[in-house]
Amino acid sequence: CNLVYQRVDLPPPPALPPPNITQAMYDHLTPDPRLTVKLPPGQMPSFWPLDLSHEPPHPGMLLGIDAEFVMYAPAETEVRDDGSEVERKPAVLGLARVSVVRGNGPLAGTCCVDDYVRTVE
Repeated sequence: CNLVYQRVDLPPPPALPPPNITQAMYDHLTPDPRLTVKLPPGQMPSFWPLDLSHEPPHPGMLLGIDAEFVMYAPAETEVRDDGSEVERKPAVLGLARVSVVRGNGPLAGTCCVDDYVRTVE
């Protein structure tokens, strides 16, 4: 398999509006793991939350996202007279865990989000 990329020079995109989230809102939504999790001495937490005063989101900021999904219900299929299978209802999937890794800056390669997701239906 070969992938070929070609650079296309385009005009710069329009400026983004200022972020709607404040440092206080972010701190409320993402508590510091060092305060909420009791770790054995010398063990580091699995992630370091973003500090919006030092790492504000900006155009060109690189982040890597990994998401894991679980199947709540399998797909429903039926067999036709000719022996072929047809999917009547697709599988029901849900987000189970998400991790976000910094891609640049002094903490590049460090997770800023690493959490399980609890869905309520």
